[in-house]
Amino acid sequence: HMYWIDGNHDNFDDLKARYAFGAKEMQRFSEHVTYIPRGHVWEWDGVKFMALGGAYSIDQDRRTEGKSWWPEELISYKDLDYCASQLDEHPEIDVFLSHDCPEGVRRLEGFLQLTSQEFGISYKMDQASRANRKALLQVVERARPKLLVHGHYHWGYTDLLHWGDGNPTTIAGLACDGMERSYTILDTEDMKDG
Repeated sequence: HMYWIDGNHDNFDDLKARYAFGAKEMQRFSEHVTYIPRGHVWEWDGVKFMALGGAYSIDQDRRTEGKSWWPEELISYKDLDYCASQLDEHPEIDVFLSHDCPEGVRRLEGFLQLTSQEFGISYKMDQASRANRKALLQVVERARPKLLVHGHYHWGYTDLLHWGDGNPTTIAGLACDGMERSYTILDTEDMKDG
C-alpha cells in the first residue's frame, strides 16, 4: 500500500474535487493508494506520526496556474493553525513527514548555496521558498520529532536539527526516484527502543 503527502506540482483541484485537500483524516483513493492530509497525526506500531505537505515551486513562471501549478502548494496559515491544534491534542510526535525541509538544516542550506553558485541562480534560496521552510519550522520546532523525512530537493542526505535541549531531530532528505537514497526504511521497533 502507498501512503503519500502533497508537495508542489500536485493537482490541488483534483484533491479538492475528491474532498481530500483540507481533510482531517487519511483519504483512501484506491485499494492501494491513500493520501495523508496536512497536519494529520496517526499511530503505527506505537510510533506517533505527523504529516505536513507543501512546498514552493521555483519554476512557477514556466508553468500554468491550474494546469501545472497551484497556489495551494504553499503551507498556509490555516495549515499552521490546524497543526497547532493537533499538537495540543498529540504533543509527542516521533516521526514527521514533510515534502519541504524546515529552515535551519545546515547541510541543506549549504547544498542550496552551492547549487545557487553552480547554476548562477538563487536555487530555492528565494523569499517564497524560505518563507515556506520557516512556516514548516514553526510546526517542527513545536513537535520536536525524533526523525523528520522530507523530499523536494532531490538530494539524499542526513543531518541533525538542534533545539538546544540535547534532543536533536534527525533529518533525512530523500533523493529522487532512481537515485541512491531515494527512500528510507523505518523500523518502528527501533523507534520505540531508542
